[in-house]
This record gives sequence, C-alpha cells and structure tokens, in this order.
Amino acid sequence: MTKKILITCIALLQLNFVFADAEKVAKVSIEKATVYLQGAQLFSKANFNLQQGYNQLVFDGVSPYLDANSIQASGKGDFTIVDVQFITKYKEMPKVISSNDKLKIYQQQLILVEDSLENLSFDMADNTNKNVALSTERNLLLNNKIIKGETKKDSLNLLKESLSFLREKLFNIDAELLKISRQSSKLNKLNVRLTQRKTDLENLIASNGETVTENAKQLYQVIVNVLCELPQQATVSISYYCQNAGWVPQYELRASSDVNKIQLKQMAQVYQTTGVDWSNAELTLSTGNPNQSNILPTLSPYWLAYFQQYQQYKKMPLDKNTISGNTYITKDEVTEKPTTTSMDDETKAVYASNFVTTTQSLLRTDYAIKLKYNLPSDGKQHMVIVQTKELASVYEFSAVPKLDRNAFLMAKLFNWEELNLMQAQANVFFDGTYLGKTYINPTETNDTLELNVGRDNGIVMERKLVKDKSKDKSLAGERTVTKTYQVTIRNTKNVSVVLNLADQIPMTNDATIKVELLDAGGGNVEETTGELKWKLNLKAHENKKITFTYQVKSAVGKSLNVL
Repeated sequence: MTKKILITCIALLQLNFVFADAEKVAKVSIEKATVYLQGAQLFSKANFNLQQGYNQLVFDGVSPYLDANSIQASGKGDFTIVDVQFITKYKEMPKVISSNDKLKIYQQQLILVEDSLENLSFDMADNTNKNVALSTERNLLLNNKIIKGETKKDSLNLLKESLSFLREKLFNIDAELLKISRQSSKLNKLNVRLTQRKTDLENLIASNGETVTENAKQLYQVIVNVLCELPQQATVSISYYCQNAGWVPQYELRASSDVNKIQLKQMAQVYQTTGVDWSNAELTLSTGNPNQSNILPTLSPYWLAYFQQYQQYKKMPLDKNTISGNTYITKDEVTEKPTTTSMDDETKAVYASNFVTTTQSLLRTDYAIKLKYNLPSDGKQHMVIVQTKELASVYEFSAVPKLDRNAFLMAKLFNWEELNLMQAQANVFFDGTYLGKTYINPTETNDTLELNVGRDNGIVMERKLVKDKSKDKSLAGERTVTKTYQVTIRNTKNVSVVLNLADQIPMTNDATIKVELLDAGGGNVEETTGELKWKLNLKAHENKKITFTYQVKSAVGKSLNVL
C-alpha cells in the first residue's frame, strides 16, 4: 500500500514538472462582450503552440471580479480540454518581513472589511428592493382603471384628484428612482474597493503577515489545462460572467409636421467596472438578465378578510436634484468607422444603427453591434446607438378643456410590436425643436402605440358655464339642476387641423339620482363613462363653439354637488 502511494506521489510530481515545462502564457484583452441589463459575458481568445502531452495555457489579464462558476473554454485543434480554473498570484515574490503584530493588524482589518461588505450587501439589497417596489408602483399607477377612465364610478372630483395625484406621484417616483440609481453606482464602486482590500488582506494573512514590495503586482489568470497527442498550433477561447456591468435603454423620437412618419432611435447607456478596459471590442446588448431567478413561483392560499380602509392624499415635496448629463461615445472611442454614402451630391453620415443585427429568441432579444468600441472600466455611462427606425404614424390633436385649456399633439404608431421596445423614457423632438420627455410603455396590448408629443398653443380654448341657461330649482320634493356649458375653440394656425375634443357629464349608481343629457351639441356620448366626444375639422383661423346641456334630478334635502 505504501509503495502505491509513493508511486502516485512521484507521478504527480512528474506531472507538475510537465506542466511547468509546458506552461504557455498569453496576455489577453476583451474581444467581445455580451452586455445584459445587469452583468456581462466577456470573451477572449489566444493562439498557442502546443507540445505533445500536457499543456498549461495561461490567460493573463482577466477580470478580478469574474464568476469562477461561469468560466467556459473552447478551442480549434486536435486536443482535449482537461479542466479550467481561476487563480490569483503575484508577479514577483514578496519580500519576507515576519511580524506577528502586523499579522494581528491584518486580521483585525479583515474582520472590519468583512463587516463592511456584509452591511454593504444589505444596503445593495435594500436598493434593489426599493427599485422593484417603485417600478411596480409606477406601473400600477399608469395601469390604474381610474387614470385610464375605464371605471364606471368616475366623477369629476375623483378624476381631477386622480390626475393630480398621478402627476405628483410620478414626479416623486422618478426622482426616487434617480436617487437609487446614483446610490447604486456609489455602492457598486465601494463594493469593488472593499472586495479588493479583502483579497489583499487575505493574501497577506496567508503569507504570515509578509508585506508586498511596491513592484509586486497581483495577476488574475484563467488556467486551461489541455492534452494533445501531437505538437500543433491551436486557438483557445474563454468566456466568463461579471456582474459589474449593464445597460439602460433610452429612446429619442423625432417627428415632422409635413411627414407622416416618426423616427425612433433606440439607444443604450452602457457602463462597466469589471476592472478590465474593453478596447476595440465588439458589443452585443441583450435584454436578458442572468441575475433574475429562473424558478417558477408558487401560489400561497389567498385569504379574504374585512377591513377598514383609510385614504389620505398628502402632497409630497418634489425632489430638487438635477439630472446629470450623459457621457457620449467620442470619435476616439469608436475605432472602426463606417463608410458613407452619397445622395444628391451631398455626403451624409451613416447611422451606427446600420451596423446592428437583431436576434430574437424565446427568452431574450440580442442586438449585435458590428462596430468596435473602447469602453474603459470607469463606471461612466457611454451612449451606444442600437437601432433607428421610421414608423408610420398619424398625428391628431386632442383636448380636454375641462382639465386643461391647451391642445395636445398625439402620435399613433403602427407596427411597433416588431421593434421589441422596452419601458423607458424618450426625448421628443418636433420639427427640430426639443419638446421634453414622454414615456414608452410597450406593455400595452393596443394595436397602436399612442405617444404624447407635446402641447400646442396654436389652438386656443375656453370652457365656461352659460348662466342664463343653467338652473337649480326644487319642486314637490325633487331638486332639478340644469347645466349648460359652452366650449369656444379658435385655430390660430395658418393650416387646417383635426381636433378630438372631449368633455363629460356626471354618472351615478344611486337610483335616487337621475342624469339626463338634454343636448349633446353634436357630440357622441359613451354610456359607460359619460364621456362626450367631438371630432372637429378646424380651418385656418376658424372659431367654433360647442354647447351641451345635461340635467340632474335628486331628492331635496340631500347634499349633492353638481358641477
């Protein structure tokens, strides 16, 4: 038995000598990166001259923050990949300066760093939970039936309060999301520094408190052990996943008054702190997220119980923080320039989106960008253009003078489902002028995507109560209130426009209250919501007046506010 152990040890020693003789080191860079919404898969490759037998292929310069469980290796050649591992070592052996006191200090510092990392992990988890909660609250607000006008119990006061509440809450939520994004960036940078300090302290403790000389440098390497029967040249590729990267979608909408198309530009704010600069690297942006759970959730019993609900709407102060500008890719950061085409004897630039290939799978959408970019590991957001599309659209003016005296230009987009859009803000430009921001919500199930382009002061409106035709009288225990409203619309533009006008009459579920529309003023009424709609063709500088009348009958002695 002892003889067998001795033979095994000799064989292992011989194997180590073989690996030492057959070690091949290659300094690698990031050639390609697949960037997810959170995290990135990084790809590198190198050429090696393999000798017969075992070879140890060293990929030097990989990210120190890679997930060791995600490392994959492949290659071209007649050889077998035995195993793959991730190691950290020093470029030079440190000088030995033994000191028990230093060892104790390092151990104490390590405890403090580990405590800081633990607290930091709770802060990062809290930030993630807040982000999810706020995003969920935002979606619930936007999809609320009262806000959409889909409930039968709408009233004017409820609608006005709902819209005011929605506006304040959205401003508040967006401000909080921006705060969380900034705080997450700071926490990620702090996590990188603490993780690096923890690694340094662990190495010092492992070397019994020995200090590292100034020339000593930590090297992060992926080792690929291969076995081949004959000497040969081979190309070996590795890939691994890092969490310290991601991208945020953003859109730009450009519309023109004389073209029935909208140019939609999808962009991505890409950032990374992987510890390795991406130089001359190909990018693929993916809508996937490896950090999300892939396990189907299970339902728990849903119990009903009576409760009393108290609602209190309180105005929250708006956040005064300003939004910082984005960092755009400069000319020096794009190392491969696209060719240009000539049109009408005038050279025009080619969009970077012309070099993007979109691939859609069952689980995600990938945008492969053929251009190569330089993205340093600095945590800054760099703008990358994903795609530019022109969508058929119809422009319509809409107005609700009861709530706002301005007309709003609406754009209805068709065939938007093919673009695989994501929920994000969009900057709006009309006839070359910046109008502000809108929000793209592709989770809607409508055939057309409706976007608010902006206000138009060229259409002036006034809504007023016609007092001589409005009455409030009581007779035989019944109160009758008659209301007549007149809406005056004036088109100050030099062109004719089509305006969708909306107003409403009250609705009730109380059998003792009766509402009757006496005169719709040529409009159409929606019975389930009480909404009145008109489609008006206004010529240049034309004035129009719309008058409608409704009547409300109720019991005398009961308080009822009829507007």
